[in-house]
Amino acid sequence: MSQIRLFITKLFYLLTLIALLLGLLFTLVPADPDAFFASSRTKMTLLRETPSPRVLIMGGSNTVFAINSERMETELGLPVVNTSLHGEMVINSMREMSPYIQKGDIIVIMLEYELFASQRALDGKDFFVAQWVEYDPTRLRLFALERQIKLMQTIINLKFTRGLTRLMGTDFGRGVFVNANFNAHGDFIGQLLAPPIEEISNNSSYISRKEFYAGAYTFLEEFNQAALAKGAVVYYEFPASRDLNCRVTGLEAFQNFYDSLLKNTTIPVITPFDLNQICLPDSMFYDTIYHVNGEGREILTTRIIRDLTPLLPK
Repeated sequence: MSQIRLFITKLFYLLTLIALLLGLLFTLVPADPDAFFASSRTKMTLLRETPSPRVLIMGGSNTVFAINSERMETELGLPVVNTSLHGEMVINSMREMSPYIQKGDIIVIMLEYELFASQRALDGKDFFVAQWVEYDPTRLRLFALERQIKLMQTIINLKFTRGLTRLMGTDFGRGVFVNANFNAHGDFIGQLLAPPIEEISNNSSYISRKEFYAGAYTFLEEFNQAALAKGAVVYYEFPASRDLNCRVTGLEAFQNFYDSLLKNTTIPVITPFDLNQICLPDSMFYDTIYHVNGEGREILTTRIIRDLTPLLPK
């Protein structure tokens, strides 16, 4: 046997062994059906099965908390699907969803401000993205080979940790952040009945006046053009924004963000730029500077219904 053939044979057995071990690991420690990210499978089912015309809400966790889709559906007279999940994988989630956009779709995008800061912010941290990929490994197709390898390594680590945690009988400590707390439209409602959390201590700026990454706008515009080509329409809406952090951020930074969005994309903005409308009282936030409580959810939903209604086809 030649050296080349011997090498190929050894490589084949090695890859076969790795595949068997991975298959065994995925079988013994499946993706957790109770975890927050498990809802990604339900959201994809809703996206595939809800007929158009419809309203699709896309964004990070700010949008998961912010929308009362049932109320929107009633008042707008159109089916509403909240496809949002988490800011760390929102761009890749939108890539996954893009092929399912239909003629007549009305897409409302609400992205956290930090996503416009850097490529790293857009790509998301492996720890979070891997949890999303675990529920559908075909999502690896959305990444370059180097990232695929890193994500698989992270998934393996997550599975070992989860398996060990279960053997030890330890509580995962998820609190309200479980799959059961998503409703039939894809909204997260776990905060509605949960006791209030102590005052949020984060008083950081949402974004600096120089924090604008061109790649974020390029992605949005490419997404927009692809949707338009299918007969859908895309709108942008400001995410849930807490008054204290708005004041720390400052009018100039928000104005630069708004101007950059208009300059670098052709996506219309639903709500006129006005910090008095965009920023909500601190008391309307649940546990982070993006997650609103029940009161904030209704205020944001009211705002979107009010400003989206005139834009709907007659």
